[in-house]
Amino acid sequence: MRRFLVVLLIVALFVLGAIAWIVLGPGPLNFAGGSRIALQDYKGPDPTGVPAGLRNASLVERGQYLTRAADCEACHTSAIGVMLISSMPCTKASRRMVCGSIPPFPIPLIR
Repeated sequence: MRRFLVVLLIVALFVLGAIAWIVLGPGPLNFAGGSRIALQDYKGPDPTGVPAGLRNASLVERGQYLTRAADCEACHTSAIGVMLISSMPCTKASRRMVCGSIPPFPIPLIR
């Protein structure tokens, strides 16, 4: 009986600890630390990380920058090297998925 009570006490402490961590633990946006600041009061550099040279760039130039930064070509390039039109199977994080075509207009898909 005593062993049962000890095990029950350990399980209860574990459950209470887990509940306390969920309730009192860090929130989902507390990954960077620091204090919160209202966006209108922020005076630091651009938090998006986009180079200052693209601030006044055209929409196409900003899109080209984003596709290079996100490495979209890795999954969206066809077998013959045509970029951003592929629907090729690719493997990411031990899963197999098919990456669709990016342009909004219909194009022939190369398989």
